Amino acid sequence: MRVCSRARRSAASEDLTTFADVAAVLDQVVRKVEDSIASLMQASVLAGECRSHFAETMCGTAEEAEADAAVASFDAVSDGAQALISEAKTALEGVARVRASFESVGKPGHTAPAPSTAEPMSPGEQPWVMRSRAQLPAYQTSGMYQDPDGHSDVVQSGREPDGEHDRINDHLVRLGIGRPGASLEASKHVEVKVGWRMRLTGVSHAELVVNNELCNGALSCAQLLPFVLGPGQTLTVHDPVRSRVFRGKDVR
Repeated sequence: MRVCSRARRSAASEDLTTFADVAAVLDQVVRKVEDSIASLMQASVLAGECRSHFAETMCGTAEEAEADAAVASFDAVSDGAQALISEAKTALEGVARVRASFESVGKPGHTAPAPSTAEPMSPGEQPWVMRSRAQLPAYQTSGMYQDPDGHSDVVQSGREPDGEHDRINDHLVRLGIGRPGASLEASKHVEVKVGWRMRLTGVSHAELVVNNELCNGALSCAQLLPFVLGPGQTLTVHDPVRSRVFRGKDVR
């Protein structure tokens, strides 16, 4: 019996090592694809800038007609990069599903759950919140916001190619939040980005659905949102745990 027990323990250890190895590789794949998405986004932005500068410079010159081909090429680069970004995101979602499946199967005593016929809903959570969250990718903190006019868009955490996160950071530092030269991590978060865009556009209220719980604590989204939103603006954040309303402070 002792030999059998040792054999079983050995097999279990090998399975655990195998899962750990596979998980590490999958995590590395995710990081590399995320890096490629960031590079593609940068390529798309730069191609668009090149197109604009080139088209403006050639406008009204004798070479304008010939320049149209180059302008079309810049458009093709930008569109191609966006198409590749979409494919890369789809691939990441597939990797996330495989990893989750592999992890659940690798757990001792795992039993496949019976298929559900209805999606559970948190008490008081609106159906559109559930639908919006279901559309968000699982591989990265993301959110979908909607303004009073019905305009909606998906926002993801991380650095923005146009430097938006730096402008948010500078705004907060000017208010005395964080030391001069400090880099506030929350300036890259979905909730703060949406609050900043509301501030710039003057939207009075927006609803934001996110796929991860709102961060709390010192210099967190929960603390910083009132300083990012403009005076009188409100942002309702629906995370998987609860919904919260944030109001902008008059910090002039």
